[in-house]
Amino acid sequence: MGAAPNAWRFGPFDLDVRERRLARAGAPLRLAPKAFDLLTLLVERNGRLLRKRELIDALWPDTVVGDASLARLVSALRQALGDGRGQERLIETVSKSGYRFRAAVLPLGPAPRTGLAHERYLRGRYLWGRRSPQALEKAVRAFDGALELDRAWPPPTPAAPTRSPCWPDTGGRRRRSPRPARPRSARSPSTPGCPTPMRRSA
Repeated sequence: MGAAPNAWRFGPFDLDVRERRLARAGAPLRLAPKAFDLLTLLVERNGRLLRKRELIDALWPDTVVGDASLARLVSALRQALGDGRGQERLIETVSKSGYRFRAAVLPLGPAPRTGLAHERYLRGRYLWGRRSPQALEKAVRAFDGALELDRAWPPPTPAAPTRSPCWPDTGGRRRRSPRPARPRSARSPSTPGCPTPMRRSA
C-alpha cells in the first residue's frame, strides 16, 4: 500500500503538508503550528473518527494535557477555516469520543515516497522529544531515512522515445504512411526490418 499524498484539496482549500502551506481560493491562510498539525491529521484520515487520546498523543507527545487543550485547538482551527458559518461543518464533534473530518477530500500530486518521508520525520520528531539515549538514536535513524526518501523523489523522467529509422524526421511536413514491409529477402541490408523503397523501371 502506498503512503498518503502530501497535498490535499477540500472545498476552496489547498493543503500542502510538505511545504506546511494552507491556501483558500489561492490566498495563503496562516495557521498556528499545532493547528496545522491537527488539520493534517484530520484531513489525512478524513471520514474516520479520531479519538481524543489519539490526537493528544500525536500533537503533544511530550506534554501532559487534557481534553480542554484539544477542544481549544479544534475551536481555533474551526475559526481559521470559517467552519460552520452558514455551511455544513468540516470538523464533526463526536460526543465523548473525538473528531471526524467530514469534507470531501481530493489528493493532489500523489507522492508516495515523499509521504513516507514525512511520516518518518514525524516519527523522528516524536522520538527526539523523549530525550533518552535509545530514543535519540532511533530518532537520528528516522531522520536519516526521511532525508534519503526525500532525495529520491521525484523519480527520474522516462527517456523520450526514439524515432524509428524507417520514419525519418520530415520537419513538420506531412508524409504518407510507409508501405507494408516486404519479404526478408527484399529488405535493405543497411536498415534491417525497414521496407525497401520501390524503384521505377527505366
